[in-house]
Amino acid sequence: MTFYAENETALTLSFPWESLFQKVAIQVLDTEKCDYEVCVNLLLTDNAGIRELNRENRQIDKETDVLSFPGVFFENPSDFSVLEDENTEADYFDPDTGELLLGDIVISIEKMEEQAKAYGHS
Repeated sequence: MTFYAENETALTLSFPWESLFQKVAIQVLDTEKCDYEVCVNLLLTDNAGIRELNRENRQIDKETDVLSFPGVFFENPSDFSVLEDENTEADYFDPDTGELLLGDIVISIEKMEEQAKAYGHS
């Protein structure tokens, strides 16, 4: 499995966010019974960065906490049979590694911190 994680801001987090991302992703993949080797990307940004992505991709001109850009469009959640069609293989798998390209997750650190304060979380 490949996990790419990048923080494009000067903001820092006080916990090991990269290893936490990997642990959560592995648990989700296990829960959803994904038998494929996968590639998942995580980008940490700020409110300005996520606002720009939200505007460009969803035509919503405001910041949000998280955006996801799926690499696979499931008709039914966790139904991996869509990957069985030989015509879709090139669309969903990395030709070099053979990994399933699940998609990208973008999180605004600023919005995450705002929400943590609002909900009384650390």
